[in-house]
Amino acid sequence: MRTPKSGFGFFRMTMLGRILLILLIAGVFPAGCQGGASLSTSQGRKLGSGNQIALGHDVEKAGRYQSNDVVIDYKYVRSGDNMQLSGVLQFATAIQANFVIVRTFQLGLVLADAQGNILGRQGLATSYNDNVGDSISFSSSILVPPQATAMAFSYTGQAYNSGRDSNPTNFWLDPVIK
Repeated sequence: MRTPKSGFGFFRMTMLGRILLILLIAGVFPAGCQGGASLSTSQGRKLGSGNQIALGHDVEKAGRYQSNDVVIDYKYVRSGDNMQLSGVLQFATAIQANFVIVRTFQLGLVLADAQGNILGRQGLATSYNDNVGDSISFSSSILVPPQATAMAFSYTGQAYNSGRDSNPTNFWLDPVIK
């Protein structure tokens, strides 16, 4: 005959699950928000050629990246294996014309070699509850592998038409291909 499960055992499992979830979030979330963190790799993957921005050595360069969702005015100064990347992101007309707020947004950077092989990824900015007309500034120090010749921006966001009750629309760009 089986004995019924006690309420305490269920509570302990639920509490254990909560503790594990909190530890997971505490360990993973800050790593994704750090601007100056080391690059994580996407071994065996390639950067799509349409999104590549050429990286010079020991140079200062400014430029503009534009997609259907965002416009990024950026500047970088690269000296040896160090790069200081800064810029301002604005949501493009397609987002501004159709939504009111961007509840969550994450901007990232991907580095690649001359053959498009991914050398690493890094988070640049995380933002919450922005009006679609707001600008998001970012600045990050990046350790650049010597063989890096290209970079690309990546992003993910959730836009809403109105208040908390509306369903979000997800938008993203991941320039990495298989």
